[in-house]
Amino acid sequence: MAHVPSVRPDERPIGFECISQTPILVSQSDREMENPDPHRYREAAVALELEDLENSTYRAFLSRGRIAGRVRRLLGGSEWDFRRPLLERDEADRFRDDLTRISVDAHWQGPIIAISDPRGRWRPARIAPNRHGLYNVGRFGRAVRSGSGFERDWQEVVPLPPDGPLHAATIAAALDTGLPLGPGFDRIEKEVEVRVLREALPLCRTDHARERISVLLAGHSGVAEAIAALPELVGFLPAADRNLRNSAAYAIATIAGRAGAAAALSAEPNLAAIIRDHWRSETDAVVRDELQAALGVLGEPPLEPRDLDAERFVEQVREAFGFLVVEYGFGDPTVEDRWSGTTMTYRNETTAVVASADWRDSVVDVFLVPLRQGVLPESLNGVGNSLTPSLLLELLEGTARKEIWASPRDPARARRILEREAAALRRCEDALGGDFVRFAEAVARLHQNGNA
Repeated sequence: MAHVPSVRPDERPIGFECISQTPILVSQSDREMENPDPHRYREAAVALELEDLENSTYRAFLSRGRIAGRVRRLLGGSEWDFRRPLLERDEADRFRDDLTRISVDAHWQGPIIAISDPRGRWRPARIAPNRHGLYNVGRFGRAVRSGSGFERDWQEVVPLPPDGPLHAATIAAALDTGLPLGPGFDRIEKEVEVRVLREALPLCRTDHARERISVLLAGHSGVAEAIAALPELVGFLPAADRNLRNSAAYAIATIAGRAGAAAALSAEPNLAAIIRDHWRSETDAVVRDELQAALGVLGEPPLEPRDLDAERFVEQVREAFGFLVVEYGFGDPTVEDRWSGTTMTYRNETTAVVASADWRDSVVDVFLVPLRQGVLPESLNGVGNSLTPSLLLELLEGTARKEIWASPRDPARARRILEREAAALRRCEDALGGDFVRFAEAVARLHQNGNA
C-alpha cells in the first residue's frame, strides 16, 4: 500500500513554552491535583513511549528545575522537564499497576516503588518520593543494553478530558497547545466523527492543530464523509507552514485514493487543476511528491517522468491485470507514485485489486480487497481486510505457492509474481463480482492456522 507519512507524535515546536495552567484531568479520577509549589511545578499529561502502555496517560507535575543551555535546547526550548515527570502517590500506584500488566515486577517497599524486569529489558529502579511526596517515574525506562531498542522516554501529551464526548472546541484547544497527541490520537480516531473534526478546523488557531486534523481526517474510518473536507484541505496547500502543506497534500491523496476519484471530484470538481497549479509553485520536494501522488489517484498523468523502475512496474501491472478492465468492467487503474512506493489500484463498486512496489523494502504485493461502501481501508494488512489472491486459493485448496517474494527492481521475478496473482484472480470471479463468501472463509482459515 502507499506510503503513509509519520504522524510525528513526538514533534515539539522550537521555542515551545508552557501554555495553560488550568487543572488537567486525564485519569479515571476527577480529583484535581494539588500543586505543592506553583513556582516550581506545573500540571501536565504525560505518556511513556512504550507499546504495551500506549493507551495509558498519567497526570503529572513537570519541574522547572535547573534546566539551561544545551539541555534546555534538547527539550525544544522548554524549561519544563517532561523527561522526568513527577506523579502523586495514587497516580504512581496506577503506573506501578500498569507495569505489572506487562510482566514487570513493580511493588511497594514502604514508601518506595521497587521496579525490576525479569526479562532483562530495563534497568532496575527504586523510586522514592521527593520532599513534596512526588515520584520521579522518569527513572524507569533505561535499557539494560544500549542499542537494544528498549530505551523509552516520557513525553508530555495533549490533555484530553477523561470522560464524555470530545467536542470540536475541546479538540481544537488541545491541539493548539502544540503538544503531541500521544494516546489521544487513537482515542480521537475511534470516538470522534468526521463532522466534529471538520467543526474543529475553523476553531484552530495554529497550523500545528490544522495539520493534526488533516492527518486524522485522512485515516478516519468515515472517509466517505471526509470527502466533504477536501475544499478545506485544498485551502491549506498555500500555507507558509511546510508540515501543514505536506499533511494537507497527503490527506487529499489518501482520502481521494480510498474513496475513489469520482467521489473526490464530486466534492471539488477543479481538484486536479488546483493540485497541478500548487505542484508547479511548490518548492519543497517532499510536498511535491505528495501532490504528484494526489494527481495520480485522480487518474491524472504524472507531471514529471517516473524513474525507469517505476515506469516498468506500471507497464508490467497493466499487462498482467488489464483483463480486469476488459473482461470484468473495472475502471482504468489509478497510479499513486511516491519516492517510497508505486501503487496501482483497479476498482469497481464492490472490489479493488491493488498492486504495489515498495521501493524501500524491495517488495511487490498484490491484494484483493473488499470495499466497504465503496471505500478502501486506510492500510491493507493482507490477513483480514485484504488477501493476496494466490494465498486465498492456497487456504481454500491446500495448494502451495512456489515463490512468495520478489523485488520490484528485478523485472523478471516481479513479472512472475504479477502473472501468478493475475492467474489466481481469474479463479476468484466471485470476489471480483462482489461475492466474498469464499474470501471470508479463507480469512477464517488463516486465523485458525495462526492460532494453531
